Amino acid sequence: MIVLSNINITPASKISSDLATIFLSGTLEAKNPLVPLTNPLSFEKLCGTYSNGSQQVFISYNQNLYSTINKMYRVQYKFKLIAIEEAEDQVTFVSDFIDDTYLFKVNNQGEIISFKVQEAFKVTEYMKQ
Repeated sequence: MIVLSNINITPASKISSDLATIFLSGTLEAKNPLVPLTNPLSFEKLCGTYSNGSQQVFISYNQNLYSTINKMYRVQYKFKLIAIEEAEDQVTFVSDFIDDTYLFKVNNQGEIISFKVQEAFKVTEYMKQ
């Protein structure tokens, strides 16, 4: 099975795997629908520049929270982030277009100190600058 895409961030391997599962076994478990938080941590606290030493990520707010991050071939993309879970020490977001999960760590004063991006095949941690 071959999956083609003209966008280099399309999860082609995941799509082809899901299609193969459907055609060969006939079943595929659907993900639960996202339920955005209605009153998450103040988005302004999350805004800023984060770095892992070799790459920077920019978190901004304009009616919604956005992540500007380098993807394949270091091309920058901007994704809307949706808050889905909040705990005392962490706030979890997912991107609206691709399957990335953002886990923001919160210290005792309620300040964001870092976040991790869980992508399909890797996890990268970024520290606030």
